Formats: sequence, structure tokens, C-alpha cells
Amino acid sequence: MQVKVLALFVAFVCSLSAHSATELENLSKKVDALSKEITLLKMGSTSSWTDRVSIGGYGEMTYTNNRSENESGSKVGGANPQVDALRHVLYVGYKFNDRWSMLSEIEIEHADEIYLEFAQLDYNYSKALNFRAGLLLTPVGIVNQMHEPATFVGVKRSDIESKIIPSTWREHGLGLFGESHDFEYHVYLMNSLNGDSFSSSGVRSGRQKGSQATARSLSYVARLDWKKLNWLTLGASAYVGKANSSSKDVGHNIFDGHALVNYKNLYARALYVHSSIDAKKLPASQNVGEKLHGFYVELGYDVVPSELVVMPYVRREHYDTQDDVPAGVTNSKATKVENTVLGIMVKPLDNISFKADYTLQENDAKTGVDSFNLGMGWHF
Repeated sequence: MQVKVLALFVAFVCSLSAHSATELENLSKKVDALSKEITLLKMGSTSSWTDRVSIGGYGEMTYTNNRSENESGSKVGGANPQVDALRHVLYVGYKFNDRWSMLSEIEIEHADEIYLEFAQLDYNYSKALNFRAGLLLTPVGIVNQMHEPATFVGVKRSDIESKIIPSTWREHGLGLFGESHDFEYHVYLMNSLNGDSFSSSGVRSGRQKGSQATARSLSYVARLDWKKLNWLTLGASAYVGKANSSSKDVGHNIFDGHALVNYKNLYARALYVHSSIDAKKLPASQNVGEKLHGFYVELGYDVVPSELVVMPYVRREHYDTQDDVPAGVTNSKATKVENTVLGIMVKPLDNISFKADYTLQENDAKTGVDSFNLGMGWHF
């Protein structure tokens, strides 16, 4: 009897040991899984690949019909009306962790030209102090950093922010940015434009766009915006440096002041820009101005206070890309331009826009050509 009891006891202990071993193994697996889950939670939103990736973009298409005669009544070249897939841009961002992130945009212009619009690494230290490096958007003017078509009036951007501030303007660089006490700032060191491509119509052709860019000369860029009121932005920017040139590097500076208002149904923007170029160091055949200046004012008002936006608008623009020229350079009357744009923008949603406008173009040479324009755009 004692032997049977002992045998049963031994069998029970063995069974219990085997059962305990199984439970311990299962418990160990649960602890490991829980540990991994806690680690992922500590990593926050960057733990999942899908949470780390951001995708967006914007696009715009335009129709342009220029008049067949200029402001003096003379016939001009028989240009046909033109429809254009002006821009389609894909944004891709990746958050490595809570500090480091990558932001990029790939742009297709006119349906068959592919560019890298920007590609940068950001290190986010704090709200007031952050670091950025890569192919950067130059923080000058109004539209260069924010140019999605539904965010501004006009089928086309102002001439000033094309010829004097050559948006979309991006170059290689690095710098600091942040926000503090109602101010937002950017301070960058960037490679400069190509002065060999400057002309009487401005500096737009001097953009190097980050493609095998000459970086012998660098430029300093600083921008400060006051944003205490959520409906008002007041700011200024300065670009100081030298443009690269095959002969001598050329001094090139840009200074602007700007204001943006989005108050209830009212939309308003204003910008003044002054630029100087050491043009005497460039060949006289380029006809580059020593001083360039301009200003524009835009006004719009949403007449339908609902989700649907119906906004008549007007833009008045004046600029001169040859306000002063060096000796030996021809000063063209055609560079002194006044544009008036009258139009309407309809936005069924905040990020979708349809626009129609008429541009009256005048210059001192009396060769301005008016145009009728249509556009549609989106961003997401």
C-alpha cells in the first residue's frame, strides 16, 4: 500500500513539473511579447513603417490664350492657345525617429520634365531650434515655400516672384529654423545662382536646381515672420551673396518685405522686393540690370460664406528688371511692366481650386500682350 501511495505521489509530482514547465514556457513567451509591445509604445508614432511615411502632393493645369495684338495695336506672333500640365508634384517624407526626418518632393513640369523640387534632412531639437540640410527651398518672398495652387489667387504666380525672386527656387544648403515668441525664423547658407544666365528680364534662368550646381560662391539667407495673430503674417527676408560666373563672381542681393491676411472672408497679400546685381562684372551683351525692384498687391473676397469658396480677386503688379544699368548696357523700356489681373477662384473644397482670369499687361515700350487664363489645381 505504501508503495502504491509513493508511486502515485511521484507520478503526481512529475505531472505537476511537466505542467509547470509548459506554463513557464508560455508565460515566458507572453512576457517577451509584452516587452516588445511596451518597447514599440515607447517609440511612439515612429514605431510602425506606415506611421513613419508621409505621402502628399499637388498639381496644376493651365490654359492660356494670348491676344493677337499688343497694347499699341500691332500684330504679334500668331501664338496658338496653349493647355499645359504645368506641374504635378509627389511629396514623400519619412520619420526615422522623434528627432530625424526626411522630406522630399519630385516634380514633373509640362508633363515631360522631371525635377527634384527639394530633398532635405531635418533634425528637430525643439520648437525654437532645429537643423536642416539638403536641397532646400530658398526662404524668400511669399510663394516660394508655399505654392500649392489652392493657396493663392491667380492662374499664374506674379511675375515678380518669377523674374526677381525666381520661384520655385531651390538650391543646396544647410541652416537653422524654428519658432519663438510669435516669430518664425530661417537662417541658411546656400549655393548661389548662375550669373552667366542672368538677362534683362531677371535672374530666373540662373537657377541651378541642385543639378551638378557650381558651388564656388555661397549666399546667406535669413527670414523672419511675425505670426502672433492667426489671420496675419508680417515678415521680411534677405538674400546676400555672390552669383557664380565664368569670369568673376558677381554680387547679388535680394531684400523683401511681405504681408499676408486671411481674415474671415478677406484674402490679401502684398510684397515689395529690391534686388541689386554687380552687373558691370558681367558681359554687356547679357543686358543685366544693376537694380531690380517691384511690388504687388492681391485682394480677394469670398462672396459665399460656406464650405464652397467663390472669390473674385484682383492683383496689381509693378516691376522693373532694369531699374538701373551699368555703362554699355542697353536699358529696355520693355522691362518696366505693370500687370493687372482680374479673376475669380472657386474652391469646392479647401484643397481644390478652379480659376479664371484676364491679365492686362502694359510696359513702357507699349508691347504688352493681354491674356485670358484658366487653371485648376489640387493638393493633398
